[in-house]
Formats: sequence, C-alpha cells, structure tokens
Amino acid sequence: MSLVFRFANAEDALSCAEIYRPYVEKTSITFEYIPPDAGEIARRMKAYMPVFPWIVAEADGQIIGYAYASPQNVRKAYQWNADLTIYLREDTRGKGIGRLLYGCLLDVLVMQGYLKVIGIVTHPNPKSEALHQAMGFSVLAKWENAGYKLGRWYDVQWFAKQIAPVSNHPTSPVPINRLDQDEVKKIFEQYAARVK
Repeated sequence: MSLVFRFANAEDALSCAEIYRPYVEKTSITFEYIPPDAGEIARRMKAYMPVFPWIVAEADGQIIGYAYASPQNVRKAYQWNADLTIYLREDTRGKGIGRLLYGCLLDVLVMQGYLKVIGIVTHPNPKSEALHQAMGFSVLAKWENAGYKLGRWYDVQWFAKQIAPVSNHPTSPVPINRLDQDEVKKIFEQYAARVK
C-alpha cells in the first residue's frame, strides 16, 4: 500500500463525509444523529483551518481516513489545548493506519506550540480506547450516561496527553500556514514510510 499524509483541502470534504457517514448512521462512536454532507464538512474544515490541522491519509490516491484538531475551549487561557478527532474508512481499520495518522497530527500540533491534547471517546469503544492508551494517553475523566443513541445510554471518557513541556511564559500556538512546510512534509513522509 502506498500511503500519503497531507493537509486537507476543500476538495476532500466529500471523501471525509463518506468516511464519517457510517459512524453516524451505525455506531455510537459519534453522538451526531444526521450525517453531515460535504458542504457541512467543508464548513467545519474552514472553521478550524488554518489555526488547527486537518490531515488526510491517502492510499493509492483515495482518502481512507482523516484526523483533525479543534479548540478544547474558546476561552483564551485554554489556547494551548486541543481536542482531537480521527476517523478511518471501515475497510482500513485495524491495520495501524490510525496510529500513524494520529502520530502525524500530534507532531504537527507540537510544531505549532500546543501543549496538551484531549481525545473524547464514547465508552465502550475498545479500539479507540486501545489506540489512545497505546499512544500514551491517560484517562482524565469519565462521564456516565453522557449521550443517548441507538436505543441506549453511553458513557464518555476524556483521554489526555501532555505533548510538550509547560512553560511559565508560553507563546501562542502558530497557525499551520506559518509552519515550515518542508518540516511538515518530513513528518508526513516519516510516518508514511512506516507502513508495512
């Protein structure tokens, strides 16, 4: 498999919407009830980028997954934290691609100057829980009966990870368009090279 990681663009919205649709329709992994269309995904991309990264994974020219960061809280004092999201096409799960894609996302966030990241995971969701634990996240909190979907109540867990040291005089994170794009490309290529 030839795998490529890159920043998303508006043309990727349809593929991302198609990847996300079955999670909305068939699972409790997301608490959305109605799958967003390509226009709504494009709106979300525009809302987060260029402040936060939205990264896609392409295999043989087709998008097979995406991961992005978003604000953990809108208040200024939280600006060094980010919430994380990741989705893979159904037929590509369980092959290690999620760990590579998440790794790209985390490395870019470190380059930007973020310090702590949060993965919000429906419980039970053994695969996502295992991914976060394998990547050094720890359970920060658990909210019982947080959401109702598909005829039952689900808990939500917050997985947290410190990705960079805390400073007494932190500088604000920089947008992705102000990063050294050659260094970003190296990150993407390093992770792509790990495909077995």
